[in-house]
Amino acid sequence: LARLDALLTQLEDFVDDALALYGEFMEVVSFAANIKSRLLGSFGALFGCFEQVRSLFDLDKNKYPISNTVSSTDFKVKSLNSARHLAAMLETGLSQIINRRDLTTRAKFDEMLRTLKQIKQIPSDLVTGKNIKSASQQAIMKSLPSTLTNTDMHAVSLFMRLVSAGVLLKSATELIEDDALLPQDVDYITTKVRSEILENLALLRQQIAVEQQGVNSAGKPNTGLYTTAHRTMEQLKQHAHQFTQLAINAINRKPPLTIRAAPMSGTVQQIAHAFYSDYKRADELLRLNPQVRYPNYIEQGEVLNSYVR
Repeated sequence: LARLDALLTQLEDFVDDALALYGEFMEVVSFAANIKSRLLGSFGALFGCFEQVRSLFDLDKNKYPISNTVSSTDFKVKSLNSARHLAAMLETGLSQIINRRDLTTRAKFDEMLRTLKQIKQIPSDLVTGKNIKSASQQAIMKSLPSTLTNTDMHAVSLFMRLVSAGVLLKSATELIEDDALLPQDVDYITTKVRSEILENLALLRQQIAVEQQGVNSAGKPNTGLYTTAHRTMEQLKQHAHQFTQLAINAINRKPPLTIRAAPMSGTVQQIAHAFYSDYKRADELLRLNPQVRYPNYIEQGEVLNSYVR
C-alpha cells in the first residue's frame, strides 16, 4: 500500500515535470534565428491541438479558453498557460473513462488506449488535414495562426504524449488493484503501459537529438533543455519500474491458476459451488473461461480454468 501511494503521489507531480520540459522547448523557440515563423508555428500547433482535445472530450470553452493571437512579448507566458490548460483537459477527459460504471476494469483500460490513439493522431491530422471532417474541426483549421508543419508539432505532440502517459500510468496503477482482475489482465495492462512508456522515451530522445542541432543566440546549447529532458526520462523509467513491481505484487496476491474438469453437468453457478463451495464465484469462472458460450449448461468433463482455492 505504501508503494502504491508513493507512486500515485509521484505521478501527481509528473504533469509539472512535463510542463517544465515544454517550457524549455519554448525557450529554444524564443531564441531561434527565424523567430517569427517558429513562434507562430509553435503557438499555432499548441492552439490547434488545444482546440481538438477540447472538442474530443466536449469540454467547456469558458473553463478552458485559449487565444489564437500571440506576440514575441507574451509568447512564453501564453504558451505555458495554454499548455497547463491542455494538460488539465487531458487529465479530465481520460479520467472520465476510468470513472465510467458501465465498463469492466479491462474495458476501461482498452477504452483509454483507444482514446490515446486518437490523441496521438491529432498533431499529424492538423498538418495534413486528414480526418478533419466536421464543421467544428474545419473551423479550428481556419482559425489557426499559421500553416502548420511537422516541425511545429514536435514539442506539443511530445507534451501531450507525456501527459497522457502519466494519466495512463496513474489509472493503470489504480486499476490493477481491482481484485476481480485476472492475472492475464494484469499482465496485459502492464505490457501495454510499459510499451507506451518506451514509445515516449524513444520520442523524447528523438526530439532532443533534433534540438541539439540548434543553439541559442550566444552559440551555446540549451543545457536547461537537456537537463530537464534527462530528468523526465529518468522519472519515466523509475515510474515504469515501480508500476511493474506493483503489478507483480497484484498477480502474486491471487491464488495460483489450475485446470479442472467439470464434475457434473449443470450451470456455471453449480460448477462454481462444486469447485469453491461458493456459487457467487460464477462470474469469476466466466472471466477465467471466455470460451464458455452457454453458461447455463456446462457439460460434465469440460475442462475449465480456475483458481486452486
